[in-house]
Amino acid sequence: MTTPVTTLLATPVTDAPRVLALSARDGHALAEARHRLADHLERNGSLDPDDVAATLHLGRERFAARHAAVGRTTAELAAALRAEPQADTPDTAPSVELHLGSLTDAPETARLPQVTEALALADALGAGPTGRAVATQYGLAAWLIARGVVPREIHGTGTGALAADALLGRTALADALRAQPPAGAQDHTPLTVELTDPVTGATERLPLADGAHLLAHLWRGGLDVDTTLGRPGRRVRLPGYPFRRCADEPTSSAARGLRPLTPHEQRWLFHDLVRSSSSAEHNSRASAVRPGPAPQLLTVTEAFTTLQQRHPELRTAFTQQGGRWFARTAPTPAAVTAPDPARPAEAVAAAPFELRDAPLVRCVLDPAPDGSWTLALAAYEPVAGPETVEALLTELLDLCHTPVAA
Repeated sequence: MTTPVTTLLATPVTDAPRVLALSARDGHALAEARHRLADHLERNGSLDPDDVAATLHLGRERFAARHAAVGRTTAELAAALRAEPQADTPDTAPSVELHLGSLTDAPETARLPQVTEALALADALGAGPTGRAVATQYGLAAWLIARGVVPREIHGTGTGALAADALLGRTALADALRAQPPAGAQDHTPLTVELTDPVTGATERLPLADGAHLLAHLWRGGLDVDTTLGRPGRRVRLPGYPFRRCADEPTSSAARGLRPLTPHEQRWLFHDLVRSSSSAEHNSRASAVRPGPAPQLLTVTEAFTTLQQRHPELRTAFTQQGGRWFARTAPTPAAVTAPDPARPAEAVAAAPFELRDAPLVRCVLDPAPDGSWTLALAAYEPVAGPETVEALLTELLDLCHTPVAA
């Protein structure tokens, strides 16, 4: 049994660490926000850390200067908030690769839902220790991806190669659970996350020894990961961001909430700027038709807002300043597009995007005369590819049938 997997999965849920993620426009504002929240936690020791984590994740803007506190109680979290912050966040977030090694057995104390589901399938198929090891690695990686860790590459050796093939869709999970691992070199670290600095090329490899500290590290590094760890929480009242006059604000692009374009964004944006209206060619979309009366527009609007709060990349907008293009996270979520009687929802969703200072995501609700309704979702490809949009549409449909927390 390898320590990284056991440490993560054996921690009792009631005693598991929580992560409180903060960001601000600059270090001074971040320090003030940290101490304000620490004071609030000390005055309100009965606050549920899951509620605080969920409120920070769903209701706060993402800025360049960041801090993440890890602790099990409000007292521990308050102390961590007062601790010295990490180094400044780089202008561009690192790229991520997942490396899955060879695991010879699976722990019996698995608690993550993705691991539990994969192990249940392995047991239903009658898979032995190898299959259960593959299920554990598959579930661990799926848990990370569900937290917003979007890997550029997924590699594997031994049982990890089988899990990687299932994650990448090269083979069905059931087939991977039944298969034997390929022969060759064995890496006995079950799962590591490799971060690469896009500017310097420097790499850092982190084991999945503690999911909370790993996600806190990724958040501080500039990745917009889900630091709630997948735990439910309700919105609670927390101190607001400190007010700073415009004259006090630094003039750097990072302080303005801007960041340089990634190479992928540059490629498509510049291509579509040269070829007018060609952004329709890079419009990833999905639609679903459902029977029965359509949900209220307000319900869909609240669901679409929640979806964009969960996935800040959906609020990406491109802007031009000083002759250069930047990306930013829009503070206001995009609205639901009204149906067009002359065109079906899919056609409205497929329209080109405005590429300057406009939303790059679109949601269309279209009630049909026959009593059914269509929900279509579209995103500019640098923001979300076709497979991601399909998954986002499924999540949006679930949100339309789930009350949105006030």
